[in-house]
Amino acid sequence: MSVADILRECGIVPTVPTTSPRVGTLQTLVASHVPTVPIVPTEKHKPRAQPLKSAPVSRGDRGRMRDALLALASGLGLDRAIVHRLTTADLVDCTGIPADALRAYLLMLDDIATRQAGKVPSSDSAAILCQHCGPVYVHPAIAACLPVVSGWPRALGCPWCFVRKAGGYIPSPPARATV
Repeated sequence: MSVADILRECGIVPTVPTTSPRVGTLQTLVASHVPTVPIVPTEKHKPRAQPLKSAPVSRGDRGRMRDALLALASGLGLDRAIVHRLTTADLVDCTGIPADALRAYLLMLDDIATRQAGKVPSSDSAAILCQHCGPVYVHPAIAACLPVVSGWPRALGCPWCFVRKAGGYIPSPPARATV
């Protein structure tokens, strides 16, 4: 017994769709509903990636960028040594970046320098358990999105991992009793 026979026994009459004479022939239907596919280029025809060419930046531009970064660092209350450690290539890369992004960049550099010095950045107040570093302090927004296991937010890696790999000191929060 076929599916069509079973459907007929249940009172359902299967119908096969047919084309309407108003629509056109089968060939016009196929041509109007199937999109044409562009030819996929082969390896030979793929364009090669061109290296990024940076515009030449004069010494005056680098000096102005360093001065602007120093002013931003002073406004944020950051150590000016962070800006003085930037290379010429870093200063060139900073040209044309909005001031808000430069502020975030300087804050990130300050957090990195603070961690390398073995201190907890002021924004890091939540304790998590890193798989590699153990208990560490991180920003509360990071801890809030981690899964909690035995009372600890757990992470496979943390912002302190690069300090551990370099052999630096990692301040550890007090251990909590596991549930």
